[in-house]
Amino acid sequence: MLGRILVVDDDKNVNLVLSTLLKKNGYEVATAFDGESAIREISSFKPTVILLDVVLPDFDGFEVMRRTKQLANPPIIIMITGNSGVEQAVEALKAGAFNYIAKPLNNNELILVVQKAFMLNKLENEVETLKEKFAFNRAFIGQSVQTEKILNTIEVVAPADVAVIIQGESGTGKEIVANLLHYKSKRKDAPFVLVDCGAIPDTLIESELFGHTKGAFTDAHSEQIGKLEQANRGTIFLDEISNLNLTAQAKLLRVMQEKKISKVGSPKMIDLDIRILVASNLNLNKLVAKGKFRADLFHRLDQFSINIPPLATRKEDIPLLVEHFITKSNLFLHKNVENICAEALQKLMDYNFPGNVRELENIIRKAVLLTKTNIIEVEMITFSETVLACTSSQNLLMAKMDLEKKLITQVMQQTENRTKAAEILGISRKTLYLKILEYGI
Repeated sequence: MLGRILVVDDDKNVNLVLSTLLKKNGYEVATAFDGESAIREISSFKPTVILLDVVLPDFDGFEVMRRTKQLANPPIIIMITGNSGVEQAVEALKAGAFNYIAKPLNNNELILVVQKAFMLNKLENEVETLKEKFAFNRAFIGQSVQTEKILNTIEVVAPADVAVIIQGESGTGKEIVANLLHYKSKRKDAPFVLVDCGAIPDTLIESELFGHTKGAFTDAHSEQIGKLEQANRGTIFLDEISNLNLTAQAKLLRVMQEKKISKVGSPKMIDLDIRILVASNLNLNKLVAKGKFRADLFHRLDQFSINIPPLATRKEDIPLLVEHFITKSNLFLHKNVENICAEALQKLMDYNFPGNVRELENIIRKAVLLTKTNIIEVEMITFSETVLACTSSQNLLMAKMDLEKKLITQVMQQTENRTKAAEILGISRKTLYLKILEYGI
């Protein structure tokens, strides 16, 4: 069967004709002759589409539609009536009907409208599936006291519409927390715009944030909408905000004060309604004390702060994170790995994770990619030799660069595809390209 349809009409002949036509075209059909019986059938039969007559013996089709729309997953409604007036058609569409057909019914037209309704239902289901996968990728996973505290804080702070500073080491999940703050807020249906402040040269930061007009500077060949304007009515997340120079910080402060922006090269002011979330792997308080971050901007941003502890201090989260990343990696790599052996899990529990949660995800994704069974064995869990060989006397920046180069090289050799490699590494394709150039890979 192609799907379930409920036909609601007080005329038994119309019910019979429509039922016969729809069944011949492969649909499962139930019928109702008044509003009350229609409500009962909707509850028990659970149709995907309803062909609903406007005029019914007890209450009209608009009342049936109003009650139906209150359901968690309401059916798609096609209104049917003997009145071919435009006003009633407009009224039906405004009330939420998918379409409107006047009697006498044209069989071909009716089947075409029904097919479109089922196509819409399929598309809506696909969108919901994508939303669920997206929400799955935003999950902040763990069972430690620290993680529980962060999740409780997000529930409280997300609806408050205040600026938030998210602090923590690289790879702890600051972007995930920012996503959750947005998608649990009143702005969830508006844009969420991410800006990696560390990836934008100082000469382009103003254009990137505010946009520019055509001809505003030498390479401005066309008008560009800035990230702040893109985020209007939504949320902007400024990752690694400590990389902003003092001039850019002053301009961001002005935006927060005036709630207006102007594009580079234009005197026109644009009203702005955004929520600002920022993140840093450095202590902004200490940067303020050193004169490297504006105190006035810090206090504007510090309406609330969330500190994410390193993974090494919340190892109780590792088993749940491993389970999560196995499932996520299966989806991405089209694998069917079911679990991890006890010895492999213990190996992870004994490791300090200098790269935090991001490093754990990369380790699991690599293990899922390489394993040939449905269980990750201990030999599939490998750590970077650079990290293991790193001593306390080694320059931390050099160690990080060596680690990045080694990881990127390994993943590129395994995938031979930049897009896939970037996803495995948890970075954008543009960032991967810049890293390849930087390290000469």
